[in-house]
Amino acid sequence: GTGLDNITFAIKKLQKKPKNYKTASGFIGLKIAGVIFISSLFSTIGGGSLGREAPSIFLAVCIFFATAHYAKKYIISLPLENWIYVGYAVGISVAFNAPIAGFFYIFEKLIKNKSKNFLTSTILSVLGLFIVYYLLRNHCSVYSIAYFNGLNFKDFGTTFII
Repeated sequence: GTGLDNITFAIKKLQKKPKNYKTASGFIGLKIAGVIFISSLFSTIGGGSLGREAPSIFLAVCIFFATAHYAKKYIISLPLENWIYVGYAVGISVAFNAPIAGFFYIFEKLIKNKSKNFLTSTILSVLGLFIVYYLLRNHCSVYSIAYFNGLNFKDFGTTFII
């Protein structure tokens, strides 16, 4: 699968123990990121599809989560759940070069997961999105979307009726 369910499970575990890396490291972390990277690579080479943005989101979440844990001496002490949401935002933003989409994506995830750290996660994510925007503003997206020139009734019929 895409691994995105692992992130939800990790968030649920962290809601009970917000700063305990071990409770969620079985679902997300650097080891899991390596497994997802290799399996995504094999799947893509073999012609499979995991969804365009799922590996990007999952890898970004794993990297932010693990970095927050291993760099805890150097960064502000916050619940690890906050860094998961930053990873969500950055992952979707990098995948489509769309920081606004990253913001709405984390907003939806914060509401869905009933996060107690809503404001902190939002502020950190917005800061992360500004940094990503600054770094990637002149680059194309990883996953391009075909040029959209409107929708006509024929397209609607072939897409939704058949």
